[in-house]
Amino acid sequence: MIGKNSSSLSFNVSGTANIWNIDSGAIDHMTPHSYFSSYTILIDNQHITVANGSHTPVTGCGNIQLQSSLHLNNVLHVP
Repeated sequence: MIGKNSSSLSFNVSGTANIWNIDSGAIDHMTPHSYFSSYTILIDNQHITVANGSHTPVTGCGNIQLQSSLHLNNVLHVP
């Protein structure tokens, strides 16, 4: 993209095989996992559109602490 700076970071969380790719230019972060430290169930039928154009439901939203100094807020739960 012209004129847009973005950076990304990949790391392994807690020694598991779960790899997180963090994109500072992303509008939203999302996960299929339930690592939430706080969580709200969404009841208003929200969804995301994926690369092939299909829609996938968002069941909740919450905060995740990946490391002691790295917190993600308002992460979408997309099972």
